Amino acid sequence: MCSPGETLALALFHLSNGAQTPRRRFIKSVLLWALLHYVLLSSLGFAIFLLSHLPPKVLHLDPAIFVLVQIENVLLALRKLLLWLWPFERTPRGLGFVLTVVNSLAWGFALAALRACWRKAAV
Repeated sequence: MCSPGETLALALFHLSNGAQTPRRRFIKSVLLWALLHYVLLSSLGFAIFLLSHLPPKVLHLDPAIFVLVQIENVLLALRKLLLWLWPFERTPRGLGFVLTVVNSLAWGFALAALRACWRKAAV
């Protein structure tokens, strides 16, 4: 039987040694999906901005812009809900950033959990 100090030393050794536990793999997966969600949101916002600034005489892109805005609304639903629940008229300076991070982490967790369940069902 190991003493608590030896157990802690072994745990620290395994963590620093890069041992992949299922929990660490899941956390990495959540962070990667959250990052992918954030990049997708940024790209979507850029595409909406770019398409909305093209002259309508060149191309009539209103239906495409409408679809992109609807996709963006779905991906930002949690953030908008949390902002709507804020009880005051003004929001603090960092609240928008914090809610964006929370939104991306929530999507990352949901997608990582869905992927983990899919893998377990496939085995």
